[in-house]
Amino acid sequence: EATSAAAETESTTAVLNETIAELQKENQTLHDKIRDVLDEASKDRTKLNDSLARSEGEAQRLRLKAASDEEDVQRLRLDKSAAEKQVTQLKTKVSDFERRL
Repeated sequence: EATSAAAETESTTAVLNETIAELQKENQTLHDKIRDVLDEASKDRTKLNDSLARSEGEAQRLRLKAASDEEDVQRLRLDKSAAEKQVTQLKTKVSDFERRL
């Protein structure tokens, strides 16, 4: 009977050890998958951060260009206004000369 109990204990121990080994293997597989997912997420985050930085740089460049373009528009308006004023002054001079003649 003692031999039977020892054999049963040994069999149970072997089954438990096999179960533990299988669980450890499955646990390692899951840890590997988690690591792969985290690595991929880290790469994606890096790509997104790079893309964001490029977008922010482009937005800043476009803001500066828009400000520069607005300055150009204002300058052209002033130039147009000055030219119109000069035309009016010249028309007045021509009219004055014509009256003198």
